[in-house]
Amino acid sequence: MKTAILLISAIIIFVLLNTAIYQKDKIKRHGEVILLKIEPVDPRSLMQGNYMALRYTIEDEINKLNEAELKKHTFAVIQPDKQNVAQFVRLYNGENLSPNEKLIKFRFYPNDSAKVHIKPHSFLFQEDLEPLYRNAAFAIFQYNGNKDYLLTGLADKQSIKISEKMKMSN
Repeated sequence: MKTAILLISAIIIFVLLNTAIYQKDKIKRHGEVILLKIEPVDPRSLMQGNYMALRYTIEDEINKLNEAELKKHTFAVIQPDKQNVAQFVRLYNGENLSPNEKLIKFRFYPNDSAKVHIKPHSFLFQEDLEPLYRNAAFAIFQYNGNKDYLLTGLADKQSIKISEKMKMSN
């Protein structure tokens, strides 16, 4: 009986993990690319290795809003401009979105000076690549629909993905 329960549990976990991996892979392969302007901060962590803390410029716009409103929301509506750079539109109230509007999740921290943080707020990269990522200007998000997204890389001021620049230089 215990063996059967363990086997069923293992199968369920395996299916759930593989489903999550499949969904993320689908976003990476077929997702619509949207850039978020960033102001990188470059900390290092002995536990995590090389990573860059990301501060999204649209967080500044959201931070200007009334704290009472920010407490009630967890999503902001963004819309890409002609260069695919996301612009803050409004807080999301459950309304239907126009065809090129997207949602991005944020958290409100009333006791933090920044208050609003878009997740993810860090990007891990391979050791010794810090000089390439130091000049990152955009975070690359890929969207599947208007709510499912994934941070897939960082780009320079010309919107070229930094990993692509590494391939070109080799």
